[in-house]
This record gives sequence, C-alpha cells and structure tokens, in this order.
Amino acid sequence: MAKFVYKSIFSFMATSEYADTPEQFLKLTKECSERAQKMNTPSSFSSPPKVNSELCKHLADKLKSAVERAQSFLHIRFLLYGGTPKYVDAFKLFYGLANMAVEVIRSCCQEEWIQAAFLMTNVAKHILSTSFDLEMLTHFFSGCWTSSKVLENIFKAELAIVNKKASQDRESLVEDLNALLQRRENVSTETYRLASLLLERLDPQRQNLGGSSSGAYSVDMESLKEMEQLGKGSFATVFKAMWLGVEVAKKTFYAPSSPDFEQEVSILARLSHPNIVSFLSYAEGKRECCMVMELMDHDLCGLMRKIMAKDKHRSSPFSMLEAVDLMLQVGRGIEYLHEMRIVHRGLKAMNILVKQVKGKDGRSWYIWAKVAEFGMSKTKERSVTYSNQTLNTGTTRWMAPEMMKESVNEGQEQVSNVGMTAKYPFGGDVCSFAMVCYEILTGDVPFYDIAQHNEVKKKVLKGDRPGLPKDCPTSLERLIRRCWSQDASARPRFDEICVELRNVKCQLLRSVPIAINWFMLPYLSLVCFLPSGSVLYPLFYYLLKYVSRSSWSCLVYDSRQPKVSLVYHAT
Repeated sequence: MAKFVYKSIFSFMATSEYADTPEQFLKLTKECSERAQKMNTPSSFSSPPKVNSELCKHLADKLKSAVERAQSFLHIRFLLYGGTPKYVDAFKLFYGLANMAVEVIRSCCQEEWIQAAFLMTNVAKHILSTSFDLEMLTHFFSGCWTSSKVLENIFKAELAIVNKKASQDRESLVEDLNALLQRRENVSTETYRLASLLLERLDPQRQNLGGSSSGAYSVDMESLKEMEQLGKGSFATVFKAMWLGVEVAKKTFYAPSSPDFEQEVSILARLSHPNIVSFLSYAEGKRECCMVMELMDHDLCGLMRKIMAKDKHRSSPFSMLEAVDLMLQVGRGIEYLHEMRIVHRGLKAMNILVKQVKGKDGRSWYIWAKVAEFGMSKTKERSVTYSNQTLNTGTTRWMAPEMMKESVNEGQEQVSNVGMTAKYPFGGDVCSFAMVCYEILTGDVPFYDIAQHNEVKKKVLKGDRPGLPKDCPTSLERLIRRCWSQDASARPRFDEICVELRNVKCQLLRSVPIAINWFMLPYLSLVCFLPSGSVLYPLFYYLLKYVSRSSWSCLVYDSRQPKVSLVYHAT
C-alpha cells in the first residue's frame, strides 16, 4: 500500500503541467544530468570531451548524485508535508547549476577544442565552484546538517579532487598541443597560432624564455576583425570582434600605447579566475591600442534594470538565494584579486559583467558574474601610496569614507584619511562590495534619491548608509554592516566574507518552514518520537546515514527501498 501511494503521488507530480515548481525544475535538471552523462560516454552519436575529460566526468557524476538525492528529498517531503512549494528557489538554483555543468561539458566536446581550451584556462576553478555548490545541495537534499565546519571540510575535499583531475587534464592538453604543433599537417594558420599561444601560457618555462610576462599575449592588430560596436566611453570603444576563430570583446583606446596601458596589461595577464573577466590578448598600433577580453552578455547594473523593468511590482531583481549566490561570486573574484595583491578601486554593479546560462527553453536560469574594469586598479607594493591618486567621481556612491575627497579650501581637495587608506589599502574594496550587495538586494544604486555627489559624500563621511530591505537575513545584514563600517580596520577580509556568504546560503536552504502531513503517517515504515537530548538520538544518527539534525525533525529515505523512515526530534 505504501509503495502504491508513494509511486502514484510522485508520478502525478512529475507529469502535471506545473510552471516553476520544484518538481518541474527537478525534471529539467534530471534531463541535464542525462545529457551530461551521454556527453561523457563515447558513442556513434556523440564524441566525449576533447579537453578537460577528467574534470567533465567529475562534474557529470556530481550532478547525477545530486539529482538522485533531490528525487528522494521531494518524495519524502510530499509524503510527509503534502507539498513542496517552499523549495522553488533551491531547485531553481539547482537547475541553473545543472545548465552550467552541461554548458562546460558541451564546450569541452566541441570540434574546435583548441578554441575551447584557450577560453577555459581557468576551468578548474570554475568547476570547483560548481561542484562545491552541487555537493552543498546534495548534503541539503540528504538531510545532513551543514555547519560552518562541515562546509569548510566539503570545500577542502572538493579542492583536492578537482586539483588532482585538473593536473591530469593539463598534462594531456600539453601533450596534445605539442603533437599538433609538431605535426603541422592539416592545421590552419589560425589554429596553429592559437595552439602556440595556449602552449606558451600553459608552460611557464616557455613564458620565461620570452622575457616578458605579457609577451605571450601580444598579437597583431590585423588578426582582429571588428563585427559590431557594443559600447562607447570617453576613452575607449568596445566592439564585438572575431579573433583566430573566437568571438571576443575588443576594447579599443584611441591613443598610442602608454605606461598606464602597459601596466594594465601586465596586471591582467597574471589573472585567471572564473569570477574575473578573462584577458585574452592585446595589440598595439601607431594611433591606437586595444585589449581583447572574453565576450560577456551584460553588465550587472543593466541586467538588473532590465529585470525590474519587466515587472513594475518587483521590489528586488533577484530572490534572496539568487542574490546571495551573486554576492558570493563577486566576493570570490575580489578575494582572488586581493590574493594577487591587487586593489580594484572601482567596484560597482556597472563594473561587474554577467553571462546568462540558459536552458533548452531559451530562458536564463543562472547568472555567472565576473568582475571587470580594472582601469583604476593598483598593484599593492610597498612603495604604493594613495595621497595623490585621481578618484573618479562616478564611483562616489560606492566609495569608502577614507577614500573620499573633501573640500579643504576653495579649489583644494585631498583624500579624507590618507593614513588609513595606506594602512588598509584593501578596505576600500570591502566597503564598495557592501554597496554592491545593496544594489543586488534592491536593484537601486546607493543613495539613489540624492542627485549631488557632494551630498552623498557628506552623508557617507557622517556615517550614513543606505537602508537594507526588511527581508534581508539577519546574518547577511550583519555582514554588510561590517563591510561598510566607518572604521576600515573593523571590516572583514574577503576570505572571511566568502565563508560567511556560504553560511548564509546554507541558512537560506535550511530555513523553510514546514508542517507535517499527519495523514500520511500510516504509510511510513518507522516513526520514533525522541525527547530533546535523548541518549538514543546519537544511536539513530549513527544508524541512519542521512539524518538531519535540525531543531525539530530528522528524515531518512533510501531510494532503493519503497519505505520511508522518519525520526521525530521533539523540542
């Protein structure tokens, strides 16, 4: 009887035409998982990944495991609680990650494998991010209590696995590139040049022989074919262009190469992170110079405006789970910059580019964020000071108080706190990040109701900050307030910020209020009521592998058996 009820109910759920329900998202996610598995399996209809094969298999297996747990999760929730609508955001995130995984694997399977490898030099860090999120969701679907310590251990374990597989894939790629370059037969000039560039970047010894850290990134201006203009600013124009068979963004500066341009190139050439816009090459001419970057879809500010414009009744552009996920992506990007001793100094939503990961229906289900616009970046060396820096008034609303200029006498300006800026050079980015968090939560620029920059400065220097939404989780609000603290020394570092945001993400997954559907209890195989603090509780926790230690209930479901087990922890 229990088996019949259980199968009948979920069969109805899976085939019903519900829009945007957890069941529908799971069905689509399962299809993504099946596609990922097929792409990793050689057949007459498809070829396996030509690059990053070990990483692709790991990602596909991680997705498959998460889908299996998610199926069990929904089965048990429906039986016990009579519905699952509260889990929509979690399953929407799950589906977005599944599409991200499929997109990565599909890119690695394409015939133009050299182009794919060239654009995915930071694929290990990207896959680490996605696989960690999938593992975190697997723990959630399994009912496991995910504490800060558990999260840290999960991340370390994933890091070790991904690094090992990435090392194997890198060795295979270098062998394939060397074989192609030695063969030379049936290889186009473009492919040969791209393979040479890629091998130089993968092999540090070859780069050192070149004498310049950015030498492997210099290309001929003639190799860039402009397609259409994407944007124009005071100093540069951005074009969509074709370069060696790859669609790219070409940022053209209408002036000869300068020390500032060369410094920017030297900074960008050292960076490789999935949440930093990839720098591909640069070119210099007599009257202009340009940078070649990966092609993205929008900037975050423009995307949020587009989302808000579609629905005038929206109070925010994203769900809270989506918002925290975006904050974490941006945070990871800035954390990496700071590890590289680089201060961004211009962080705002307009300087964060996004790529929309779409499903087979053409809708965007996941937003991949990347920090961009390093025109104001500085590499922190012992000799760097900030006393005479030129600050862009366009960033005033995001600026830390110690970075702001204030009028001393008429026609004379100075940085408000030079000593504090020099002592805590990375603190300015932390404060700007808090303002970006406000943008993500509300869709508004900071102090949107104040037109004059000087008025904004006065408020910030006085200690005023924008108001956060009422539905902002307490832990997130506390973190944001620490980040935009008036005292730079009180602000957290980005490694701490990312840990806190991962914890907030888990809290959001665990914080769904539910009532038990007591009508279904006769169909359960085991119901035990344990008083709070019972000495038997650890025994059940040991015996039942996937048990939640939430404040009130612990659930176990084995997908290989038709029975459901429930341990109720009375409070």
